[in-house]
Amino acid sequence: MANKSHLETEIDRLLVARQTVRQIASSLGIPRLVVEERKKQHVARIRARRSLGWAFLGLTAIVVALAIEVPHLYRSFEQDSIIEELRKTALSVEQDKPAATSTWLVSEEFQGPQLLAIRAGQIDQLADELDRSVARVEEIPEIQAMIAKSGKKFLVSIFSPPNGIMHIAKESEAFDPAGKIEVTFFGPAGFNTPIVQGLYLSYQSGFGSVFVAALRYPDPRWFDAFLWHELLHRQKHLDHAASATAPFLSDVWASEEVQGHELARKILDHHTRQAYSRTLAEIARNKWAWSLKNFLRQLRARDLESLEDLFVPGSKDESRFRSSQYLLDLSFVWLKQRQQGQKLIQAKIEAYRLLATKLGRISPSTR
Repeated sequence: MANKSHLETEIDRLLVARQTVRQIASSLGIPRLVVEERKKQHVARIRARRSLGWAFLGLTAIVVALAIEVPHLYRSFEQDSIIEELRKTALSVEQDKPAATSTWLVSEEFQGPQLLAIRAGQIDQLADELDRSVARVEEIPEIQAMIAKSGKKFLVSIFSPPNGIMHIAKESEAFDPAGKIEVTFFGPAGFNTPIVQGLYLSYQSGFGSVFVAALRYPDPRWFDAFLWHELLHRQKHLDHAASATAPFLSDVWASEEVQGHELARKILDHHTRQAYSRTLAEIARNKWAWSLKNFLRQLRARDLESLEDLFVPGSKDESRFRSSQYLLDLSFVWLKQRQQGQKLIQAKIEAYRLLATKLGRISPSTR
């Protein structure tokens, strides 16, 4: 979307071409009230020039120079304001929302020779949750394509710092890793190790496994969104996609993150019977903005809360990433209402990069 000064220039050009207010509003996709207000200013300027003649030519040059410089200064100031506003918005949602208790599924670390005896029930519980996730989302076309390539059977592993990574079979099954998707769960002690690096979920290409924090995810719909985002990265790696090895934050690298977050959005939309997308679209429509940054600056905690109301309150560990998903989805929807084709794809990449660099880590994982 063009910046404000360009929009005003475009309105002025169409006014000079003698287009009506209705025609201009329709062609630019903006409210008639904006065009009418600009027309009043346009007519006033014409009358002023006719009455004052050439006497103020020097002053006009100064005004033109300021008209160029002031928007530039405003945008520089605006960028800082946007970031601060977004931080406050995300934090307010996290602080106000009641967090679930007992965040970690395990109260003590997976360890020692008693692992099989003591943790067998928990292993089955984790493995069953993966199977349930497949059943919940396998109707989604993108996931059907992934299942067609990699199947839908999981090999459950446990990462425990004292013992490394151990492959575990469910009590009811023989150990058979062939043709299975490896998912490695870890407890609190594994969270800040060099392997996990403080990431709740991540695809570790060196291990060929998706690492998942053994948390209590209060709403399984969000577990699905997080998990399949990472499984998409796994599939991209197996497909030798350029995005899997592209430089960090490059267009190609970011395009895969956009795909991952859009898959998460489709999962959330599937689980809410499209209520999620409807709420996103309503928020985007109700913000009159001339740029994505301006749109983001207008977002308030109540906007994110209207999305959060569609789900079971999350734990503190996941709430930040829910907020980040909301901000990305709102950005993508706002852009889709205004652009299409390759321009839309590029705009989404730039939106992801903006939020990733200004808000820090914006998803449960980083490749």
